[in-house]
Amino acid sequence: MMSSTSRSLMLLTTHLMNHPNYLAAHRKNWALNKEELGLLMGYRSGTPIYRCEIALAEPTLKLALGCEVVFGIQARHLFPAVYARAEDAIMERAAALDARLGDEQDAVAVRKRELLRLMVERAQGQPLV
Repeated sequence: MMSSTSRSLMLLTTHLMNHPNYLAAHRKNWALNKEELGLLMGYRSGTPIYRCEIALAEPTLKLALGCEVVFGIQARHLFPAVYARAEDAIMERAAALDARLGDEQDAVAVRKRELLRLMVERAQGQPLV
């Protein structure tokens, strides 16, 4: 029998959507060109910014966190497609972990299930009942 956490985890893996990338909008809002933002990020040119803005490359951790510093916006909101893909993949693996735990009720399994439940709540944006 599938637990409610497993069912929720499975449902969350089906929500892949095509989310936009907001890097260019925020860069332009602050009148920065690609080269200037690249310089702030520690790059020698604006090429990494360009490649990320037109989805030729996913943002590196350096770029994602750097954009949080520059724009004051969480990376998940600047790069929602990247976040959604990561969340979907992780939630799918979380469902597999929950299934692997089976009927185990020891303290370690209970602790792991609590983490999985909290992951589902965060992904859904609401507490599980």
